[in-house]
Amino acid sequence: MEHEKKHKWYKSIWEFVHIDKNGNIKERWETENALADEGESSVLDSYFRATNTPSEFYLRLTKDTLVETDTLSTLTGAVSGNGQLLKRTVTGFPTLSFVGGDYRLSTRQVTITASGTTIPKTGQAQYVFISTTSDNSGKLIAFVALSQGRKLAIGESLKITVRITLQ
Repeated sequence: MEHEKKHKWYKSIWEFVHIDKNGNIKERWETENALADEGESSVLDSYFRATNTPSEFYLRLTKDTLVETDTLSTLTGAVSGNGQLLKRTVTGFPTLSFVGGDYRLSTRQVTITASGTTIPKTGQAQYVFISTTSDNSGKLIAFVALSQGRKLAIGESLKITVRITLQ
């Protein structure tokens, strides 16, 4: 999905691997995400003003269709119970490298697994997003549309790696 606004200084590629209950790859894809307005504000506030610096991030699914001006508090379709923690450490973001003349940071591979029930329980997830909290009280940092609406069946998983480049 194309987003309205690409950022000249920020590029983030999200890699997805959908695994079935037998461990077989159902689909693999990469796509570029959008940086939410709250994410832009958070980066500037945290880095240059040393305020409101999040201690951790979460990768989460939502049934909402997201746009850059959305905030975490306006989401109504965030799927509960599937947020995966990304600590602000070398464990959560293990790779900092110099690639093609720019620095790139990669997250660890995060896995969302449907165990005991489908994810989501009703409907289909449309987007994945990074937030500063596991509930809707924090900031919406970035988001990306899934290649199609998804419901993870029991035993299926979605593996996600995010690569962020400053250009």
